[in-house]
Amino acid sequence: MEHPARILLDDTDPRARARAHTRLGERAIAREDWPTAEAHLREALDLDPTDREARRLLSAIVKP
Repeated sequence: MEHPARILLDDTDPRARARAHTRLGERAIAREDWPTAEAHLREALDLDPTDREARRLLSAIVKP
């Protein structure tokens, strides 16, 4: 069964797609798949720079 966040990746609303990438980033973090998590969270922020959850999660896994 496909994860609901994957289905949202096809949504035409950028914010919905951003939320989907944030959720997928969270799942990748849970698996400790850091490169995938970072890619999803960066995509979320590209789509919606106001996504505070994506920004918080990204700052937790990527150090300057």
